[in-house]
Amino acid sequence: MGSPYAYPSIMHIQVPHISKGKLPPLGCVNLESEGWFDADSLKLAMRMKSEELGAEYIKGEVKDFLFLEQKDVLMEGVTPGSYKRLRKVVYETDDGERKELAFAICILAAGVESAELARKAGIGVKDGMLIVPLPVVSRKCHLYSFESDKLKLNTPTLMDISGTWLRRDGFTNNFICGQGPLSTFSWRDGDEEETYTKEAIHQSLMHRIPALGNFKFHDHWTEEYDYTYYDESGIIGPHCYYNNLYFATGFGNYGMQHAPGIGRAVTELIVDGTFKTVDLTRFGFDRLMTGNTPMQIKNELDSVYRDSAQSYTTVKFWAAEFKRGCKSLGDDERSERPKTATTD
Repeated sequence: MGSPYAYPSIMHIQVPHISKGKLPPLGCVNLESEGWFDADSLKLAMRMKSEELGAEYIKGEVKDFLFLEQKDVLMEGVTPGSYKRLRKVVYETDDGERKELAFAICILAAGVESAELARKAGIGVKDGMLIVPLPVVSRKCHLYSFESDKLKLNTPTLMDISGTWLRRDGFTNNFICGQGPLSTFSWRDGDEEETYTKEAIHQSLMHRIPALGNFKFHDHWTEEYDYTYYDESGIIGPHCYYNNLYFATGFGNYGMQHAPGIGRAVTELIVDGTFKTVDLTRFGFDRLMTGNTPMQIKNELDSVYRDSAQSYTTVKFWAAEFKRGCKSLGDDERSERPKTATTD
């Protein structure tokens, strides 16, 4: 089932111009149905369908939120009679006019601007249950293009262990490449970041595809992603204080791909009060309220165990498992499975 793959033992036959270098025999090449989708076209198609179903779009810049006192609401950790609910959003149109829009439920899905909008609602600004900010920031991704007649038409989409990726742009000799945003760097100088990324991508491609030689990039642009610096995973679901505010943000460059599923998940929470299709509870805002972040745990392990410390991926996995209720690092006990077996 699915598309056929070429594994390391025969990859040198399928794509001989791509070097395995000193890597162990890991990896595969998809020989059919490989490519990419047009994110802008997908977004436009979903918008057109939503408008057909009755959705109305208003263009404007959010300036503030207005609140409604609900003194009859009792909530743990909130002084009786002090609860305030989000009631309206204040926005400014292109011509400078300010308007108010009342809502029953607000879904915060503003990408790189999500944290700023959350602050306008008091999240990360006020005390108590509002003291924890929304940990979503903007992260740049640099992309480059170049031309080469040294790569064959069957050159596959490449994902290198360095984070560098490469794909053909149509059926011409033009290629687009980039590198995943670096989670361990905090750049203050945009030019320094771009120079470092450009050199890293150039060196990675020259090492992986020697046939390219000393090629040159001819175009450069940047994209911004909404990055969750807490644990590099998206945030979806209700806020622990506001009973009418839901999050759908922080999914990075996978946001467009995940959008249909995220939309369904938020709809299920609003309509049914729980996830129905896929349980995404572990991606909720609640996980931000307790314990150290996976990155903090990783840094503590590195300071003690140094090179023998667990990888960040492992730390992040087990942090999620513990918050889900797991109490052991060992494998779960498997019932009805014999420890030994005999064969004739």
